[in-house]
Amino acid sequence: MKRIFILIILISLLFFSLFPYGVLFIASCSSIPVDKGLHSISISELTIINFQHVFTNEFNILLCNTLRVSLTTTFIIIIFSILLSYSITRFNFKYKVYIEYILISCYLIPPILLIIPYSRLLLAFNLLNSLTGLVLTNTAFCFPVCAWFMIRYFESISTDLDKSGALDGASTFKILWNILIPQAKTGIIAISVLSFILSWNDISFSFFFSDNIEFKTFADGLEQFRISDPTYTNMPSFAASSFIVVTIAILLFGLLEYSIDKKFNKI
Repeated sequence: MKRIFILIILISLLFFSLFPYGVLFIASCSSIPVDKGLHSISISELTIINFQHVFTNEFNILLCNTLRVSLTTTFIIIIFSILLSYSITRFNFKYKVYIEYILISCYLIPPILLIIPYSRLLLAFNLLNSLTGLVLTNTAFCFPVCAWFMIRYFESISTDLDKSGALDGASTFKILWNILIPQAKTGIIAISVLSFILSWNDISFSFFFSDNIEFKTFADGLEQFRISDPTYTNMPSFAASSFIVVTIAILLFGLLEYSIDKKFNKI
């Protein structure tokens, strides 16, 4: 009886989790305006023409921009989070305790308050309307919380492993690469997914720092499409765009976790 009850709960959670995804798929395959209701859609009316329409407009540019910004941001954050975490947890230097407070305090600042200082910096270095500017701003925003998380994770790894590696003649880099990073692979996967999600869903930085569609990310670009269609006549294409991006995000999360885990298992 207990197993049946647990099974019912799991099925219910799975249904409520996948229901929005299913509705989005049906809406994206609809040949009629979505505002008439999904109940008016029959199986014979489902079509893939909305997906074909999506790939004939600016969607390709937005998707490529989002992938480039998200993956580059994630890579930079992984590298610097590991280096900072290793330095703070394995070396003694003055005021290192305050670095952790600064990191978490920086993340508590709402992104909208960072728009003006970020825009001044990007303007000074001529990085407005560029993917490089979006990568730097997303990295600056995501790095504090990811670094703070990795510091906590490195602190949970015993220093006896470092001492054993040093006794075997391993250098500082080898201790970090061959001993500590494999031990911290779960934390690395966590910050990878976190930084990827934050940069993938970013809308404020793209909205304020990019005026050209060639340098906008998907979230901002899709919002611009919605604003330009006040009568919602093109909502099926809007739904198709959202469905494709959600599917790509899910696949990338799985691929990212699999590739990192496979890489560290070889070390």
